[in-house]
Amino acid sequence: MRKLRWIGIGLLLAGSLWVGYRLGRWWQHLQLEEVVRQRVVTTVQQEAPASFLVVGTATVLVTVEASSHKEWLGIDLGTTTARVRVPGTVHYGFDVRALRPEMIRLRPDRVVEVVLPPLAIQAVEPQLEALEIETRVGWARLYRSSGRRMEQEALRQINTALRRQAEAYLTDSPMPRHYAAKALRQLLVPVLATVGIDSVQVVVAPSRILVEK
Repeated sequence: MRKLRWIGIGLLLAGSLWVGYRLGRWWQHLQLEEVVRQRVVTTVQQEAPASFLVVGTATVLVTVEASSHKEWLGIDLGTTTARVRVPGTVHYGFDVRALRPEMIRLRPDRVVEVVLPPLAIQAVEPQLEALEIETRVGWARLYRSSGRRMEQEALRQINTALRRQAEAYLTDSPMPRHYAAKALRQLLVPVLATVGIDSVQVVVAPSRILVEK
């Protein structure tokens, strides 16, 4: 009987030690997760003092056309058309204020999961040195009037066309998220190294970035 009692006490002590060990691991996990969250958020915000972190650039190409047709006393004087072709540099990233602590999670399998905020266009700059203009003037019209006017009209549409093309690229192409993951990984590697994570692997998912130990 006494032997069974000691066995029971031993099992109780072993169970208590196991529970204490698990509670300790859980507490350490919570503490490390809080440290990771603070380090990631602080680093990203310090990297972008203007609140917008640019994570990539891309080049898009647009062609804009403007035309004018004219008649006089029923006589067709022709159509003047100006076609402008220009590449543009797109700068995109995300608002760092959208990266909140609850979007950063330390999973039980030692993976730091960061929800990537929505990407947005920061700026679109036309590469004016590469601009091409092709102008065709109606047979009975003058370049100095209708030709130049159509060129100016086409040039005024460049910024809108470039931004529309940039937004389509951001929506349809997987590359922006790829470059966003790469840029975020470059920031997280030194940050997570300070808390004992030496190897960081970033895996791109449709709405998430995974940082794996």
